Amino acid sequence: IERSLTNDRLEKQAQALESQGNWAQAAEVQRRRLALDPDSVWITYRLARDLVSAGERQEADALMRAMVNRQPQDAERVYASGLYLSGNDQDDLALAQIAALPRSAWTDNIRELEARLQSDRVLRQANQLRDSGNEAQAIALIQ
Repeated sequence: IERSLTNDRLEKQAQALESQGNWAQAAEVQRRRLALDPDSVWITYRLARDLVSAGERQEADALMRAMVNRQPQDAERVYASGLYLSGNDQDDLALAQIAALPRSAWTDNIRELEARLQSDRVLRQANQLRDSGNEAQAIALIQ
C-alpha cells in the first residue's frame, strides 16, 4: 500500500512538472517511479516522453528499446513502443516492430495503431507523388 501511495504521489508530482514544461525534473520523478516498479511499461513510456521533451532523445530511445527487448513478444510493450516511435516520427520502425509480433497476439489497440500508421504512410506517399507532379498516381494510390 505504501508503495502504491508513493507512486500516486510521484505521478501527481510528475504531471504537475510536465504541465509546467519542466521536462528534466519530470523525468527525474518518473525515474523514481520506475525504480519502484521497474517493469512498468507505462512509467517507462512516460519517462521516455519526458526525456525527449527535455532534449534527451537518445536516452529515451535506448530506454524504450531496452523495455521492448526484455519481452519482445509482449503486446503491451510493443504497443507502447509503437506509440512512442510514431510520436517521434519513426512510423516505419513502429510498423516493423508491430509486424514482428504474431498477429494472434495483436490487441485492438495494436490493430488500430497499425491501421493508422499504414494510412499515414499511404498519405505521405500520395503527397510525395503529388508534389513531384504525379497527381494521377497520387489519386490512384489513395483509391
